[in-house]
Amino acid sequence: MTEVGKALNGTPNTAVTLAEGTASIELVTAIYAAHRDGTRVALPLESDHTLHAGWQP
Repeated sequence: MTEVGKALNGTPNTAVTLAEGTASIELVTAIYAAHRDGTRVALPLESDHTLHAGWQP
């Protein structure tokens, strides 16, 4: 059964955890910020990082 089907049946998602998903988004955000600003970006991102709330200019 697919993960979508499992979710519809109330079975917990085993494809990826919330922590893994968050880390993936944070990594992509850091790569984007580093390229955009031409600087190094440390992980984990600080809560006051300019892109922490979103990518819109």
